[in-house]
Amino acid sequence: LLVTYTEDAAGELGDRTRRQLATLVNCLDQGTRPLKDEPGIEQLLDRIASFSDEDRSAAELRLRLALEENDQLWVSTIHAFCKRVIATEPFLCGMSSGAELIPDDRELRLDAVKDAWRAVIAPDAVLSVSASTGKWSVEEDHRTWDVVTRRPGARFEPGSSSFRESREALVNAVAAVQKHRDGLFALKEIAEREGVRLNQSAKNPGKESVRSLDRWHGLLANTTPSEPTAELFEIVAKLSAAESWFRQNSQVGKAVAADVTGLPIVAAAKIFRRDIRRLKWAWTNYVCEVSQGRLDRTLRRNNLISFNGLIARLHSALCSDSTRGALARRLATRWRVGLIDETCGGADCCP
Repeated sequence: LLVTYTEDAAGELGDRTRRQLATLVNCLDQGTRPLKDEPGIEQLLDRIASFSDEDRSAAELRLRLALEENDQLWVSTIHAFCKRVIATEPFLCGMSSGAELIPDDRELRLDAVKDAWRAVIAPDAVLSVSASTGKWSVEEDHRTWDVVTRRPGARFEPGSSSFRESREALVNAVAAVQKHRDGLFALKEIAEREGVRLNQSAKNPGKESVRSLDRWHGLLANTTPSEPTAELFEIVAKLSAAESWFRQNSQVGKAVAADVTGLPIVAAAKIFRRDIRRLKWAWTNYVCEVSQGRLDRTLRRNNLISFNGLIARLHSALCSDSTRGALARRLATRWRVGLIDETCGGADCCP
């Protein structure tokens, strides 16, 4: 068994293997040396020459038999190999017999991600606002899932079990900002100190933010943390960088920035900023797992397998499923020698 990545490479690799085997046997029969561009064959000849008479005779016999039976050599692409194993061992691979291969599953995958958004994001105010203000997108989730699918060994840390925990942590962070809302008055007092200068730019809107503090206080007073608005998230995000509102090119400015950073409401806003990043990561992991489950159910219901799913299914069958030991023994019996072309793309294409 020889496995490589593309059909062209499979054809070339098979021809090259048979040609070099024939050259090796011919050199043994004629007692000659190969051409200078065949260092591998020279090394094999030197190794065989170092054997005892009995071992050398056995090795030469195996090589002649291999040449005579070279039609049994199977050179395959990784996808063709996975397809053949799944077709001949459907039960051990967790499939029904006669599964139909679909070459392009992009629409099914995109539908699975959209279904996850409709089921999880749309009805949840916290997640909806997080998605809109954080510029999450179905398309980005689809692309990430595609990358993860092509790397079966990839994993997220922390795992998807932290998704709901991450959501609750964000709600708690909003509640903490709300609890310390009177700190906005302290922030306003700091801004009015003598010698304090405020920034005013799109990135650091100090003057505009200070003018809005009273209105922000009223909004926080009337907010339910589990039912936030996009404006609330934008306000808390601005508060998390409140020290940047102040010009810090003087001792007064540096002291003011330190005072602002020490305010409980600003500290709570910084935790919010951290937790919303964590929520995005946890969601990315969660949506990949949920979408994969939805896709698997659709494919199983219709007895289909996708081209992209060939590698993932065999990888799972050999590494995770309860039948992995039996499948590995069956393959080892069928192919006693397996060579993998490591230039084919690495671990993401070779289970």
